[in-house]
Amino acid sequence: MGVTFAAMGVDARAVLAAQREAITARINAEIPQHADSLTRMLRDSIQLCIGGAAEGRSGQSRLGGAPDLERGSAWPEVEGVTRWEFIGQLDLADVRAVDPHERLPAEGLLSFFHGYHQDYYDVGRVIMTPPGVELVPVPPAKGLPRKAVAASFKPLVALPPYGSTFMPGQLDERADFYDAWRDEIGPLHGMLGFDRHYEEKLPVEGKQVLLRIETAQGAPYDIPECPVYYFFISDAALAAGRLDEAEIFAGVPS
Repeated sequence: MGVTFAAMGVDARAVLAAQREAITARINAEIPQHADSLTRMLRDSIQLCIGGAAEGRSGQSRLGGAPDLERGSAWPEVEGVTRWEFIGQLDLADVRAVDPHERLPAEGLLSFFHGYHQDYYDVGRVIMTPPGVELVPVPPAKGLPRKAVAASFKPLVALPPYGSTFMPGQLDERADFYDAWRDEIGPLHGMLGFDRHYEEKLPVEGKQVLLRIETAQGAPYDIPECPVYYFFISDAALAAGRLDEAEIFAGVPS
């Protein structure tokens, strides 16, 4: 397991409560005219922090590198996909340590893949590997794996984005407040938060953001045509633990 708040003796529930109290106080002080609407929509999420070389330990949470899969398993295969990108793998035990709401399974490994289809659309696949199986690194069939970077997790109370389905309306004081908050917390890699503020066209109704990666913000793959990866999961699939049903959205909608 990677380094988590729980491993450091910090109670995630207490961290979230302290963050919620602090951000509510700032909202009341700086933009009180939006206090009612904003505070109602604060969301407990999980921030994914990346940086530093991955240890190479089997099953470690990381982005890039070669995926650790159950012995005998392979990368996804989909007719028409000409190239696959391994996005990363997340140890669910690491995630559970910072999510007191227990929205995801307590154990196992999630491996995320992005496929480029010959008909110019994106294909996403999530492989759920159960705990207790033998894991082996599986490099890509062609070329070398990307550099691997370590991933760890923090609890985060997330603000609703302005100018989106969550916070409709013109840009105003909320935009300045949101941008200042983003500058403080850093890149919004993470799980179970909001989509980016300008991507109001995304199909978010009845779905959660299982994973969000901003590719140019410290990730091992800076892909100009794909500045953000989302994997959306339906509320029903999330509740049932069927995380392999997540759907990808890559890039910025037109």
